[in-house]
Amino acid sequence: MALNLLDMGFKKDEIIFILIPNCAESYMIRLACEKAGILCLTSLMGLRESEIEYILKNFGISGMVIIPFFRNFDYYQVIRSMRQRLPELRHVFTIGDELFPDTVSINELMNYLGKNLDRLEDTRYKPEDVAIIALTSGTTGVPKVAEHVIAARITLGDSYHHRMRLTGDDIMLNVISAIAGLGAPVCYSSVREA
Repeated sequence: MALNLLDMGFKKDEIIFILIPNCAESYMIRLACEKAGILCLTSLMGLRESEIEYILKNFGISGMVIIPFFRNFDYYQVIRSMRQRLPELRHVFTIGDELFPDTVSINELMNYLGKNLDRLEDTRYKPEDVAIIALTSGTTGVPKVAEHVIAARITLGDSYHHRMRLTGDDIMLNVISAIAGLGAPVCYSSVREA
């Protein structure tokens, strides 16, 4: 998937806004972006039209990943209605089995094997790099962001694994957001056995 994003024209440090619930695709998209050197802007699913448009207009978003319909809210129609006002938004990706006009299916992106794997050595983020920009809540109504450095996530994940005495054979249910927040370190770091 990382190679396919590069083939679509994404450049290092461009931003993809990920607005999807906790799911397998969120994990795969984040890892693909990290390998391709694309920043992920993450958020929980409570955003509505005004917040989404503010983010898309003010954060220089080149791509966006959505679930078309979630909890009685039609994200696809919302993005479609504002797309002409967002010239920087080049690609909208959707998760799920249904195909939507003017979007790219994440399933299709995952199933197409890109070429020239060596390119990822040049684009992949290093541990000291920021790979995630997470939207945080606040009282002003204007979204704020927090940068997440890969090394901090790995270190925090290692401490979780050590404290819980996890091994490679353990199975863990992570019910808090893996796309942003405290669920991410557990999901995006590996158990290191002694």
